[in-house]
Amino acid sequence: FDYCDPYVTVTRISGPPSGSFFPLGTHTIVHRLRDDFGNTTDVTTTIYVEDNSRPVVNQNFNININAEPGSCSAHWNYLMATATDNCTQPVITSIGRSGLITGDTLFGVGVNRYFYEFKDSSGNTAYYNSTITVTDNQPPVFNCPADQTYYITGSDTSAFIFYNTPTATENCGTYYDLDFVSGFGPVGWHPLGYSTEVWNATDQAGNVGTCSFNV
Repeated sequence: FDYCDPYVTVTRISGPPSGSFFPLGTHTIVHRLRDDFGNTTDVTTTIYVEDNSRPVVNQNFNININAEPGSCSAHWNYLMATATDNCTQPVITSIGRSGLITGDTLFGVGVNRYFYEFKDSSGNTAYYNSTITVTDNQPPVFNCPADQTYYITGSDTSAFIFYNTPTATENCGTYYDLDFVSGFGPVGWHPLGYSTEVWNATDQAGNVGTCSFNV
């Protein structure tokens, strides 16, 4: 706008033209206004292009596996999560973990977690966590007694029976609940005949092993 001359020319003297692609950063465009009398005014426009987009995590999903036979853990070739960014290659600024993890290949029974933080050059941060869940699906293994025979002599109508309580081994520790289910029981007088002695062992994961033998 000019008070004396309605015809003002506008010339861009620095900076990219309108409609250009502006990369990340600060860009200055200067236009010169000139009237027919040679008077000029320079107008400066500053364009700021900022990155406010977080890195995008390429999820490596959550894994569910069973413990290996006779073990309280499982091997898994775990691959670290990665991320992409609209402007720069994001970097992993921190990795945390929880659970029973050995060398990123051996994982204990339970929920094992990795915690990631990805940050780009503009300071935008993305967070992600993945889990490797190892399940104990193996029941306790009994050392089950063999069938046992007791004899009644004379005029007796019953026999005194004694057998050792069955024991079991467990792939995850040594703790299990031992329960007598049915039969005569390990100690006492029992009448003529036979019964099937049944015992259960239940581990902390709820797996049940059974031992049965005849008396």
